Amino acid sequence: MRVFFYGVSFISRKRLFGSFEDDIWRHFLTRLLKGLIMSKTLKKKKHWSSKVQECAVSWGNAGELSAVLEILGGAEHGEFPHLGQVLSDALVCHVGRLPGPGDVLLEVKGTPVSGLTNRDTLAVIRHFREPLRLKTVKPG
Repeated sequence: MRVFFYGVSFISRKRLFGSFEDDIWRHFLTRLLKGLIMSKTLKKKKHWSSKVQECAVSWGNAGELSAVLEILGGAEHGEFPHLGQVLSDALVCHVGRLPGPGDVLLEVKGTPVSGLTNRDTLAVIRHFREPLRLKTVKPG
């Protein structure tokens, strides 16, 4: 009796490729190893919340913070507030690392700003005095 497998009879397939059971095991082991490799790479990635940076900044005689730190994005653009151009010469970082351009702004002195418009974010920043505690995270 001949059993057809993908249009080729089982007898001729066995002669060409080895036993049918060997093919099944080979397929099973390949899928298993791919699954193990994928699970290892997924475990290595860190959650974005572990990459949050906090810093305390002041800007001295430069006037407002918006003169030395550009705030872009906002809810009206469908984006989180993020930092644009940063004049690192005019900013003094007391604690932590100075945020860079493109960093997403999460909090200003404990007040969450994610989801606010650009105008509201700037109002929150103007409300507080120096030094400002900023929580940021690199995008991606």
